[in-house]
Amino acid sequence: MLAAGENVRAQILKVGHHGSSTSSSPAFLEAVKPQVAIYSCGVGNSYGFPDPQTLTNLAAVGATVYGTDVNGTVIVTTDGSTYQVKTSRGQPRTPSGTTTSTTQGNPPPVTSTTLGGVPLTVESLTSPISRGSTASLTIKTAPGAQCTITVLYKSGPSSSAGLGPQTAGADAMVTWSWKVSSSTTPGTWSITVTAESGGGSNSLTISFQVTS
Repeated sequence: MLAAGENVRAQILKVGHHGSSTSSSPAFLEAVKPQVAIYSCGVGNSYGFPDPQTLTNLAAVGATVYGTDVNGTVIVTTDGSTYQVKTSRGQPRTPSGTTTSTTQGNPPPVTSTTLGGVPLTVESLTSPISRGSTASLTIKTAPGAQCTITVLYKSGPSSSAGLGPQTAGADAMVTWSWKVSSSTTPGTWSITVTAESGGGSNSLTISFQVTS
């Protein structure tokens, strides 16, 4: 493709051959310049995929990397001008090639989209958090947007107080705070936030970690 002079520039790249070292040369990745790269491989596979050199090459072009071994199912949705990435678990790899790790009170990896004309950005999330503690999530969206949140544990959606619908104020901010039950199973679970405004809708799913 490079020799033929094809225009391969893309925001989303499905990484070739499970992330092997033979399919993601620095020259090719520089030509594509992906914002997001997704590879598929099994956990602990005997081939050693993804190859560390491939992750290094992707880091060099600044791509955020998702893999099925780390993130499970990876879904990309788009309206033709913006896109959103959802995973069934875990966090993406940072441009340094390592998996991200959030610290209590600090924001997770940048999670921001504009779909349906509605902006939605995760400003901060308490993660990891121990059982019996109070978690907090703050988002920024459109002023007056109607916002809902679903915290999904192994046992199902949380029914904790503090997780009801909210309306974004003039500053476009919404914060939910809820107690993580002492009986919650430790692990990495998901939070889905939806914002609706002016007939448009946007939603993001992020993960957070509960410790014992």
